[in-house]
Amino acid sequence: MIQEWRRVSRPSATVIFTAPAAGGLTVNRLLHAAASSHGVSLPDPHAALGSEAAIRTFARPLGLSIDRVNQLRFPEPLDSQPQAAFNAVINYYGYTGVLHGLPDPTRERIFEDYQRAHLNAAPNGEGAQDWLFIRGHL
Repeated sequence: MIQEWRRVSRPSATVIFTAPAAGGLTVNRLLHAAASSHGVSLPDPHAALGSEAAIRTFARPLGLSIDRVNQLRFPEPLDSQPQAAFNAVINYYGYTGVLHGLPDPTRERIFEDYQRAHLNAAPNGEGAQDWLFIRGHL
């Protein structure tokens, strides 16, 4: 992608891009906490590029100089149906193998803990997405 940016840009062009912040989705944080309480460790799908340090480390060998990284939070109301949110998270965020491989009773207890946390968080407006906005130059 950066090669393409270089191809279509002037030398030293400014580039602005975004990346999800590590731990930046409320539903993921709630699921991580619920799984952890049952001894199950889940990967953070956004950890690889989800911090300023990670972005700088990634960019350096590509010749991309990072000028600024800002983290912004955007409200995202939690789904009123915890089961639908739970299913979406386990099926689309890289948790499928870990959670589907658990014994049914363990997965059900994780869901119960997740559901409780989800229902407690929803009325407080705790749903959010944290994003990194990165400005750099080629």
